[in-house]
Amino acid sequence: MNDLSYYILYQQRLRFIGFLAEVDESDLVRHDSSSSDSDNKEKKSSSSSSSSLKTKVYWSMRLEGHKPTQFTLGSALRVCSSLGLIQPGEMVHGYVVKNGFESNVFIVVELVDMYEKCKCIFEAEFLFKGLTFDRKNHVLWTSMVTGYAENGDDRKAVEVFCYMRQ
Repeated sequence: MNDLSYYILYQQRLRFIGFLAEVDESDLVRHDSSSSDSDNKEKKSSSSSSSSLKTKVYWSMRLEGHKPTQFTLGSALRVCSSLGLIQPGEMVHGYVVKNGFESNVFIVVELVDMYEKCKCIFEAEFLFKGLTFDRKNHVLWTSMVTGYAENGDDRKAVEVFCYMRQ
């Protein structure tokens, strides 16, 4: 790694540490327009605090030099996905690529799901198309169909569903 790469990674790390220090857990709750205020308050107290804690634990592990397993990475990606946090998710994706986890279907499913829920369907599609047909499981296919539908591309959702059934 050259000095410039190290500097950029170091700056990203400092920004993320600042993000963790300044984050207000109430800001991490994804608000659903169909939910009532009381539903949102319940979500804040349960899912936000546990997801925020999981995110902090993951990044603390990384900063202390611990190497995450596929399960740790999957959990971190699920948290980013559920909270709609694209930048930390992209940082985890970078770790996945750098450390050879990109061929792990379990991790790819979590990455695809995270990108879809963060409205980055192009990135999800790129990951999906990067796997050969025999490596795609039902969970990954279902995730792509759901992602297209949730992002408003019903035609593409039906197309992928029909292709999956062949």
